Amino acid sequence: MISLEHKFIFLENPKTATTSICGELTELIDVNLEINLLKKLRHNTILNAHLGNLSRSGGKQWRDGHLPPNFYSRDFLDKGFLIFGVIRNPWDRFLSAFLHNYRERQRENVYEKSMFEKLSKWDSFENFCFHLKESLKIDPCFTSGHFIKQSYFLNDSIKDVKLVNYNNIKSDLTNLLNNLGLNFKLKHHWNNSEKITSYRDYYTEETKSIVADLYREDIKNFNFQF
Repeated sequence: MISLEHKFIFLENPKTATTSICGELTELIDVNLEINLLKKLRHNTILNAHLGNLSRSGGKQWRDGHLPPNFYSRDFLDKGFLIFGVIRNPWDRFLSAFLHNYRERQRENVYEKSMFEKLSKWDSFENFCFHLKESLKIDPCFTSGHFIKQSYFLNDSIKDVKLVNYNNIKSDLTNLLNNLGLNFKLKHHWNNSEKITSYRDYYTEETKSIVADLYREDIKNFNFQF
């Protein structure tokens, strides 16, 4: 998500409250002004991505929709843009992605319907972990949407990215954006893996090891521990 007026880029790492954050930010910016500024600078690819999500959300989400940093021109770095994203413990995030797509509920889009069909054939979180251990290289679940490694969205192709830890998201993100003059306050966000119990309680030693192997790059890059 980009704002040329307020000079920030929010890198949308899935399953880190991005929908809630983008919704709150959309209420604080002048969307029509952002559209005109992007048109003026002829950033058509960026503009079209945002317009597509704006249309699909009924005008509530001005966002790019989970794209990597190199989607944005490096020119923005020279203009002093604040570039930020949210990181989340990989074991917590992986469980949240599984539960979000696995549980019976109203599916909002084609992606969610497709993911539910794929995940519903596994009778437990543990068996899904075992499956990925054996088929990591070919299973589309792991290479699309909510399960993609965080390093893809928050890699070092753009330097000086401000990382907000998901566990401190409300206070840290509020402080970061208030410094831009935005009266930001994250009203709510959902953490599916902690509604009933801690994410740690879902794991065995073996499944903990499987997820550690799946996300070893994230664990190394962001210094996470179980």
